Amino acid sequence: MTPLRIYVTGSSGQLGQALKEESIHFPHLSLRFLTKTELDITDSNAVNALLENCDADYLIHAAAYTAVDKAETEQDLCFAVNRDGSRNIASALRHTRCRMIYISSDYVYHTYNGFPLHEESPVNPQGIYARSKVAGEQAVRDTGIPAMIVRTSWVVSPYGHNFVKTMVRLGKEKDRIQVVNDQFGCITSAGDLARTLLLMTEKWHVETNAFHPKFHTIYNYSNEGCISWYDIACRIMECKEYHCHVHPIASREFASAAPRPQWSVLAKQKIKTNLQFEIPHWITALDCILDKVDN
Repeated sequence: MTPLRIYVTGSSGQLGQALKEESIHFPHLSLRFLTKTELDITDSNAVNALLENCDADYLIHAAAYTAVDKAETEQDLCFAVNRDGSRNIASALRHTRCRMIYISSDYVYHTYNGFPLHEESPVNPQGIYARSKVAGEQAVRDTGIPAMIVRTSWVVSPYGHNFVKTMVRLGKEKDRIQVVNDQFGCITSAGDLARTLLLMTEKWHVETNAFHPKFHTIYNYSNEGCISWYDIACRIMECKEYHCHVHPIASREFASAAPRPQWSVLAKQKIKTNLQFEIPHWITALDCILDKVDN
């Protein structure tokens, strides 16, 4: 069997590194990881030169500007990466057979209604980062290429900088920390997301054509459960047996430049039904990550 060829942008990020780790379990997939040095997505000429004749079956676009607070003062750079970079990639793929998977964010919703947010829920982006992700989604759609959008929340992993690794560090260093307890959602294990994306490509490449509704659509993905950041921090201290007290605080007590969604609970029935699999619970996902993070 000829391996499916997959290009991955953002190879040094959490999802990129998770895809590298998970790819060993998918022998029928051949992944090429594109570093920022190889591909500056903000340079349309460079993107065209690399991708206009690409022979890949899929491109997972994991590269993104994700410094949410910093984006408030780096608006041009944030939009250059998240909107223009995504448009550059999608445009370069227009005359190829390559399908695109665009990784988006729960920040696009920014709506509180007490019910899980569905893919059809209205977007209401607040802040530069959120608006740039909505603009990136639209830029990809506007090119008309076969593309799937996957919206995720609270991505964590053993790699890079994220909430879990910060809590592990603070748990070792501090006797007491403050963590917000009025923002609700769920973590997305980068490893679980990577595995899901690879399952999609392996399964749906056989089942669907490029514009089949199963592929050419939007999906939500996170681990199962509804929790706050405070809940995650408490679980980490318990699992790691740190003697660090976690004190709950309201969002208004935690100064941040960019607005955070109060409600990021994602409905995931669509992806579970179409892929016919169960998503791991957040405790299972978190414990797996903590096993890989040193005390």
